[in-house]
Amino acid sequence: MTIARLRTDDYDIYDWVIGLHQSNRTALRFFILNAKRTKHDPGLPRNSAGIRALTSKFSKNQVPFGIHPSYY
Repeated sequence: MTIARLRTDDYDIYDWVIGLHQSNRTALRFFILNAKRTKHDPGLPRNSAGIRALTSKFSKNQVPFGIHPSYY
């Protein structure tokens, strides 16, 4: 249902966390997995539209983010 965009993703809480960060002025840093999909690295492909959208959202909201290395 989520992939077909018929339902929102319950785990997509970035906007909520960014809102908490901005209203409470707490320290925040996201890390984006930079790896090929494997058994131990099940994230989105590093060149996917989803990753590009996340990095754009972080930049727009001035939220620092870094690259998380893969398991391997």
